[in-house]
Amino acid sequence: MESKIKKIKTTNTQSYLSTISTIIITIFLLLQLFTITPLIFFAINVSAHSSEHASEAQSSGHPLEHSADVTKPIIDEIQVIGNTKTKRSAILRTIGINEGDTIDDDGLEIIKNRLLLNSQYLLKRVDLEKKGKGRVVLSIEIEDKWSLIPVPMITQSGYYYSRGFLIYESNFLGELATMVPAIAWTNSGLQGILAYKDEAAFGPNSGMKVIALHKSDLTKFQRKEETSAVFESKMTALLISPNYNTGLHVFKVGAVIFKKDVRNESDQNVFLYKGQALQLRYHYNAKKYGMADVYYTGFYVTYNSFAVIPNVNGRFVNLHDFQIESSIPISHNFLNLMFLGRTSNDSSYLYPDLLGGKEGFRGYDSSSLPTYQYYALMLQYQQRVWRELFLDAFYENTSAKLIDEVAIKSKIHGAIKENTVGVGLRYYFKKITIPALVVEYARNLDDKSSHIHFNLGLSL
Repeated sequence: MESKIKKIKTTNTQSYLSTISTIIITIFLLLQLFTITPLIFFAINVSAHSSEHASEAQSSGHPLEHSADVTKPIIDEIQVIGNTKTKRSAILRTIGINEGDTIDDDGLEIIKNRLLLNSQYLLKRVDLEKKGKGRVVLSIEIEDKWSLIPVPMITQSGYYYSRGFLIYESNFLGELATMVPAIAWTNSGLQGILAYKDEAAFGPNSGMKVIALHKSDLTKFQRKEETSAVFESKMTALLISPNYNTGLHVFKVGAVIFKKDVRNESDQNVFLYKGQALQLRYHYNAKKYGMADVYYTGFYVTYNSFAVIPNVNGRFVNLHDFQIESSIPISHNFLNLMFLGRTSNDSSYLYPDLLGGKEGFRGYDSSSLPTYQYYALMLQYQQRVWRELFLDAFYENTSAKLIDEVAIKSKIHGAIKENTVGVGLRYYFKKITIPALVVEYARNLDDKSSHIHFNLGLSL
């Protein structure tokens, strides 16, 4: 451990955590409560009168009506065209409709929206063709993207580096499931992950995610180019999370088993925990991948609630975080907006976010900001230069509160507020839904520090 770090120096800063984060989180939770409650009500009460079937179908994500409504045409045949790997059964499971069901224009629009949520293919068209009196053919044309892809994982962000690769199978066995084994070597040792996700494994509304993870991070907190705190954390975890979705809304409940080990700059153990946790996760996913070749359009919301069981230090540890992002197409270019935040009742080494180097926190090196409460605002514009090559410019406003040990060593009380601007280049593969190469320069205006971030492929 001693060979990995330099002499520790101290520095001071000031500021207090903005109440904006707390206010936004409260509003978001209230909105979520009033949004989710009626959705669950509709999902349970599916035996309502036939006159209510159409509205319930849209609320629950079912684009059709199973009654014998003579005013709506009956689907005589479903054609799936252009699928070279994706199984027809996977498409049918995604849309939740079968031959013999009735459909109308609203149902057709719901089917289209559900197909656009998947990034594994380009959706060419969805339409109805008349076939005799009161009967239609539902025709779906897609273009499969590459699915089995070896992806490099090369990251450099200040002192932080990662070298590795993963096998990204985003259409496992043609079932639109994702399988990802990955391994990487960092300045803190070996990292690895094995993940499987199929949000429609059991039907159009239910699925499963399983993740086995070993992660190791070396954190060096710096202010004005002076290092004031260093620690190394290693975590091994297993997550099993079933999911249920109602159209654009996805609900997940997962059990987590994990071990956390933290050592200081002298290689002394300063924190060790073994236990279980419960994770609740909610998505509002209005992303549409079929509308653009290399990037999504639309709106996306994620909310997480994480509770560690049993209690730590005489109390239950819980945290809540959220992320709201939107991508607005402007011709062949994109305007990106993002707001994210987190709050927790625990400020120890147990479960901090190690931020830096990614969208929202590019004014820091990767894994250099150990925080338990924060918010970040990001405004970014991506200008197409040539084909899949984009020039991006961004502004970020952040406020973060350090975990206790780092705050004490750094003599920082309250929150650190930063404003960051930067530019960069991004290259996307048209047939893959991830950026192939990102090189960005960020200037932290408050800390007067510069940061260069390089990423080839993905990162853990």
